[in-house]
Amino acid sequence: MDALRSAIEVQQAMVGRNAGTPAPERIEFRIGVHQGDIVVEEGDILGDGVNVAARLEALAEPGSICLSARVQEDASGSSTWPSTTSASTA
Repeated sequence: MDALRSAIEVQQAMVGRNAGTPAPERIEFRIGVHQGDIVVEEGDILGDGVNVAARLEALAEPGSICLSARVQEDASGSSTWPSTTSASTA
């Protein structure tokens, strides 16, 4: 849930940063969030969790967050998140 919280904070900060900025100068991140196994090896992070998150990132629209079904299920079962979060799910 920390990854989702961080992703939301980053996107919200970017909205503020981009306010009043001409379109060609805006920075808009695409973020993919998945919960899965990873391996840390010699300073690299590897594994299915990383690969799925990277694929979700590619599906996300600029300025949005794309969640795996697993992350959305975890978030929807938590009272921490609003029921209407502007994120896509794959």
